[in-house]
Amino acid sequence: MTFSSVHPLVVWLFGLVVGLILGWLFWRRPARQRIGELQARLGEREERLRANEQALGAAQQQNRTLEASLTAYYARLTEAYKRITELQNELVNLRSAHHELRARMETQIATAKAGKEVQEVELEELRTKAAELRAGLDIREAENADLRHRLEAAQTARAELENVLAHRDRELEALNRQVAALQAELEAAQINRRGLEATLSQRMTELAALQMQVESLQAQAAAMPTAPPPAVVPDATTTVALAEQAAAAPQAETPTVAEAEALTERAAAAPFVALDVAAIKARILRATPEAGVTVRQQAWPQDLEEVRGIGQAFANRLYRAGIGTFWELVHLNDAEWLAILQPAVAQRRRLDWDAIRQSALALAQTTDTVGLVWSGTRADDFVALPGLGKALARRLYEAGILTYEDLAQKTPEQLAAVFGVPPGGRFDYEAWIAEARRRVASAGDETENVRT
Repeated sequence: MTFSSVHPLVVWLFGLVVGLILGWLFWRRPARQRIGELQARLGEREERLRANEQALGAAQQQNRTLEASLTAYYARLTEAYKRITELQNELVNLRSAHHELRARMETQIATAKAGKEVQEVELEELRTKAAELRAGLDIREAENADLRHRLEAAQTARAELENVLAHRDRELEALNRQVAALQAELEAAQINRRGLEATLSQRMTELAALQMQVESLQAQAAAMPTAPPPAVVPDATTTVALAEQAAAAPQAETPTVAEAEALTERAAAAPFVALDVAAIKARILRATPEAGVTVRQQAWPQDLEEVRGIGQAFANRLYRAGIGTFWELVHLNDAEWLAILQPAVAQRRRLDWDAIRQSALALAQTTDTVGLVWSGTRADDFVALPGLGKALARRLYEAGILTYEDLAQKTPEQLAAVFGVPPGGRFDYEAWIAEARRRVASAGDETENVRT
């Protein structure tokens, strides 16, 4: 059977089935590519159709032969219809899924737009916070710069202190050598003491006999009218002379050791006459301009413990006497040093007044306080406050805050203006003010108790 004998309807149905199958195989490709392919296929089909029309004559001749196989083609056509139905159903499902996906996408787009608006609001808040953080960072950078300057000053002061410490170590070595020499002298003195104790027992026997003679003489003198001797009050010069004699006495021979001990006891028992500090300061004020130095007065004392040979006890005695600057120490003479410090005999041997004055002069030159005189105003020690050292205490003094009463009346803002650091920073102004008020209240309670 030839192709021309096939029925045209069968050919058309066959072409339709083939086209549907090919369309189903390629429908998922991109639309533009699919259209191009379909157009190409349409052209091919048209060519085929023309060829089929040409062959239609021949197909009619084979029609009778194909009628036998038409039944089979009908069966295949039925299956093709079923497949087409399935493809249509699948297409409907795909369209439903497409609409559902489109609805979901629109929902997601709306959600994304809402989220974008929220994020824009949050972004604006973050920008505001970033601006605040930049302002805070500028403040911290200023504080860091101040801290760097203070650190450099502290490092400089540390280097100076290390130099002073090295000098003190050398002095300590010298003092240790002096202590060893004094220990040797002490051992010799103990040997002399044992000899003196034997001599003392003999002198006690002689003293008993002399007491008997004194009693008899007193009995004789009771009958004789005599005027009492005038009382002598030793002054500062007499005290210094007794102390110098007592210091020189142990270097004499054994018979004069008892005299040296007696002089020492007299010097220790002799009361020191209060110095006229006003006259001393007047003398310093007269001598300073004559030396070409400008006189300055300060309402708070300097740290006299920095002077070599002046410890805490000596510094407190100088403060009580009204002496409070390095320049004032330079102008004290030996008698005034002895009258103010009242050192023990052993201390007097080790004290070098000239070295102390030289150290005070060097500190006055180093601190640029040559010609500085303390006005005598009482200033409390702020170093006892938590986190407040000597450098910060000096800044309070320079601001006119000298006592705990002055500090108790200040506010954190006023202290911030003194130190240049805002409240809430690295300085706890409120704690300082609270501690100052506590000390003022405690001092007031003690005064009330004393009055009561």
